[in-house]
Amino acid sequence: MKMNAPICNGRIDFLFLFCSNLPMHDDLPYKVFRMGARNEVLACAINLTIGRAAYETAVRMFPRDLIEYRYRARVLARSTEHKPDVKSNDASS
Repeated sequence: MKMNAPICNGRIDFLFLFCSNLPMHDDLPYKVFRMGARNEVLACAINLTIGRAAYETAVRMFPRDLIEYRYRARVLARSTEHKPDVKSNDASS
């Protein structure tokens, strides 16, 4: 029995998609966006855990970009929430 799976750049991925140009990604509720001139969908997932792993990977891959993790229209996480403040001027040290 042959299973039909989405193909993205030659890689078969059963749990999430790394292409924003596939029509199937609209059905998956968890999405990772790379924000910029155009909002690019980096990954889509069927469940919270896999979506979170994709989000954390995207934050490591694109440290200077704003990455958002969403469940449908609700923003669950933004990459700017995890960046430390490097302009801290602590006079006591």
